[in-house]
Amino acid sequence: MNYFRKKMSSSRKHHLKSVMLQIAKDLLEAEAIEAVEEKKRYMDESCPALDLPGSLVELQEMCKTIHHQLDKVDEERYDLAGKVGKCDKESQVDLYDLGIDFTASFLSVYPRPR
Repeated sequence: MNYFRKKMSSSRKHHLKSVMLQIAKDLLEAEAIEAVEEKKRYMDESCPALDLPGSLVELQEMCKTIHHQLDKVDEERYDLAGKVGKCDKESQVDLYDLGIDFTASFLSVYPRPR
């Protein structure tokens, strides 16, 4: 029964270990390549290539058009912010109408002098 429990030689262990490590390395490299290909395939399906005008002049004109549109949007945003600020000022409640005195060391309610 002792013959079943033979020990493997040290050189044989090291050889098997190096073979296993080489196989694992090859598998990891193949997995990395597959992941890159999958990512490229997904990007090709999901994100079509840009359709840009061919010449430099056309690109510059397109950029100018986009900048003009941005200027218009910024101007409208500024105008709307001004309108909102004006409405906020008009809707604020006059604290004296509520009869609250903030000059005292504590808040006290008093009638507004008329």
